[in-house]
Amino acid sequence: MPMPFKIWQDHSPAKLYILRIKHDIYYQLNCIYHQLCSQLKSEYYRPEELPLLKALNNLLITGLTLPLPSLSDSLDKLKTLQQDFHFSCLVSKELEQELNEVLKQLQKNPETPVFSALERLFLDNSVPELANIQRFNFSLKYSCHFDMVSNVFHEHEFNSFSQLSLLEETLKKGSNHPLILTGLTNWYQRFFKIPPAKNLILITPSWYSTKIKHDNPFTTYADITIGLSSAALVLPAQISTLTLYTDEKITQEQFIDDELITEPAPGVDLMEKPLSQLKLANDWITFEPGKKTVIVSSDHQVRYEPLHSISQLTIGEYWVDVEDKNETDSIINPDQDTIAQMEIWKKPMRRFATQPNLLVKKLRSYGATSRANEQNVCHWMKPSHNGIFAPQDLENDFRAILHFANIPVEYHQGFIQLINKLRSTNRSQGRITFADLTNQMLSELKALLSTVLQTDVDSLQLQSTNYIFQLRKITDLH
Repeated sequence: MPMPFKIWQDHSPAKLYILRIKHDIYYQLNCIYHQLCSQLKSEYYRPEELPLLKALNNLLITGLTLPLPSLSDSLDKLKTLQQDFHFSCLVSKELEQELNEVLKQLQKNPETPVFSALERLFLDNSVPELANIQRFNFSLKYSCHFDMVSNVFHEHEFNSFSQLSLLEETLKKGSNHPLILTGLTNWYQRFFKIPPAKNLILITPSWYSTKIKHDNPFTTYADITIGLSSAALVLPAQISTLTLYTDEKITQEQFIDDELITEPAPGVDLMEKPLSQLKLANDWITFEPGKKTVIVSSDHQVRYEPLHSISQLTIGEYWVDVEDKNETDSIINPDQDTIAQMEIWKKPMRRFATQPNLLVKKLRSYGATSRANEQNVCHWMKPSHNGIFAPQDLENDFRAILHFANIPVEYHQGFIQLINKLRSTNRSQGRITFADLTNQMLSELKALLSTVLQTDVDSLQLQSTNYIFQLRKITDLH
């Protein structure tokens, strides 16, 4: 039966070991994390971005991936975030109490499961088949952890027979020593196309994927599924092992190619989607259903309403872009949860920090107004530690940003409500409310229109004390 990775040129036997770690506390922590994500989803878009849940996830990844003897620092940070987090009514008291209990138990015994597994595996010879191994490579997928783990290894007995290596380097060079990979990683085909070691050892939680799917690289070419079976041997050290298929050769033609990455066709931008178009004066823009827009009829009647269909518009009407001369967001001192929610839409914008002109083009394609210029988009992408830094036009410019950030439409209103809530809080101290600002804007526009002669022009700019109104005639629809 063929192996899922090639044999070394000397044709010596190669083995795959899968070590399943059983750890009740980490299992509970994993369940709590996913329950919190589920219960908070109705209140937060991407609750996993909240600082507390991020810290929980990092603790899981660290404990199940890195061989650290202690998690004290991570636990202290998590405890602080937990105290600062305001558990909403959407989170059950039982779940909150369960989290407290699990963290207390981890405080008493902060050793990571991976550290414990390696210690028992190599120092206590829990797996007889590996008893004669004198040296192994422990490869790290993320280089940011390299120094942290390296320092620990230098201080511990592992240093005598282990060698830390970055995963990409190991895959390129291979290794004469067993290679150990850990954590909740998806094991891609490239791990097997370039034989990294005569023995490959995977350390993974026992509750993570009890069966490897057919399309997983662990499925052999004879369509036999291998991996985390219930028949695996359970050891006293709470590690189970499964030794698979040895000393069989496989030809190059039998290998699956590296994971396929679907590339878009030339000229196709996956960020954009086909929408109706309308021509304003000499410029075409994309019509986005559902956005509130100011429209002025040919006889100067003003309406401000959501446009759900292009049929609500008539050639000869004027599309109005509004700029607030006094658009400033107060310093708001938001809590960490608010910052996390704001970062969800700000982070994608920062990819274009050095090319704001391209970001402007993207946002305009989603229906942003002329207010989405290079200066303003750089302002909007600023972190929210000292200010809101969001567009004043939430129905057009802000929705365009949400579309650009690939945030589903059903979550848009929640983000708009968050911005309105923050601004209302600031304005409640002697400033007018957001609703009053909208009424004021419409009143000033109507006052200006009353002074304009009945002239038929393609575009017109009007200025009041607080606003600049750019009117552009709708000259075509399709």
